[in-house]
Amino acid sequence: MTKLPSFSIMVSAAERERRADGSVDFLLRRLQAGFPDLYDHAIRSSYVVRRIAQEYGEAAETEAVLYRTALLQDVGMLAVSMAGFSPVHAAFLRHPALGAQLLASQLRSGRLDRDALLQHHENLDGTGYPLGLKGNKLSHSGKLLRVANAFAMMTGVDARTRRIFGAELAIMEMFRRCGALFEADLLFALSEVVGQEEDGLFEQRNAAD
Repeated sequence: MTKLPSFSIMVSAAERERRADGSVDFLLRRLQAGFPDLYDHAIRSSYVVRRIAQEYGEAAETEAVLYRTALLQDVGMLAVSMAGFSPVHAAFLRHPALGAQLLASQLRSGRLDRDALLQHHENLDGTGYPLGLKGNKLSHSGKLLRVANAFAMMTGVDARTRRIFGAELAIMEMFRRCGALFEADLLFALSEVVGQEEDGLFEQRNAAD
C-alpha cells in the first residue's frame, strides 16, 4: 500500500534517525514488526513533538531529544508482548515504565528524556497512567509529549487509511479538555504549528493500493 504523501515526510525524518543510531533502528524494527500501528503512531508523534518544541522555542538539542523519545515512546509494548500479554491487558498501562527499563542506557546518556517517556500518558488532573501524576508533579517535557501523542492519535488513520479527526477538529476537542488533560500554552503552540504546515500535512487523505 502506498503511504500517504504527508506521512511520507514524517517517515523520511524517522528513517534518518534510524540510520544515525543502530539501537534506535533495532528497537523500531521490532516495534514495526510486532505493532505496525504503534510504529506509525510513533512516527507521527515524533514529528508533532518536534514541531511543537520548535514553536515553543526549545533549544535544538531539546527538540532532538524529544523527537527521539517520541519515536521510542511505546517500545515498552515489546516487553508486554514478550511476557505474553495482549495490548488490552492491564500490563499495557505499565508500558511507559517497561520502556524506561529497555531504554535505560539511552536515558542515562541523556539521548532520551526520562520524564517525557514515563509521562506521555499522564494528565494534568491525575487521571492518566502509569502513576496518576497531577499538576506540578508533571514535567514540561512530559506535558509536551502528552499533547503531541494525543494529537497524533486523534489525527491518525484507521485500517482503511481514512481520517479519524481532521486537525482543526482534533485541536477543538483537545481545547475542550484544556486544564484537565492538557496545558493551554502547549495547545496554543500546537495550533500555531497546524496553521503553519503546508499542503495540509495533518489532514489525511485516502491512499491508493
